[in-house]
Amino acid sequence: MLTCPPDRYKEEGICEGVHIMAIGKEEEFRGQQIKPLPLNRYEFAWWKKAWVNIDYHIEIDRHYYSVPHQMVKKEIDVRLTANTLECFYKSKNIAAHPRSDRPGRHTTLKQHMPERHQKYLQWSPERLLRWAGQIGPAQLNWFKTL
Repeated sequence: MLTCPPDRYKEEGICEGVHIMAIGKEEEFRGQQIKPLPLNRYEFAWWKKAWVNIDYHIEIDRHYYSVPHQMVKKEIDVRLTANTLECFYKSKNIAAHPRSDRPGRHTTLKQHMPERHQKYLQWSPERLLRWAGQIGPAQLNWFKTL
């Protein structure tokens, strides 16, 4: 609802018509202006640029996040919130991860890896120990210390 600013406008009748018009239009505009609240609360976000390393990871706050391996050596935009990280290339969302506060660690999605790298995910510690044992006892002991 509009109100007249200084008293002199009220005395001169300058604001009366505006005031009456605003009251008359209030119901008409109410349905157009009031919309339901969004389902999700607003979440503050900030943006950074990042270069994709040859290991298809970007570094954000000393943690490494994977992106599709086709993005190697490209600059991407990164949207950061308190809980999530989203990566964009030419305005297209290419990756999303939950944020991590573990410095020096990696968050990697299998689908971001080239196929030749994905096969190494199947290598269990037992398989590595068997392989080292086939080479010799010194290698087996060395692998056990890792």
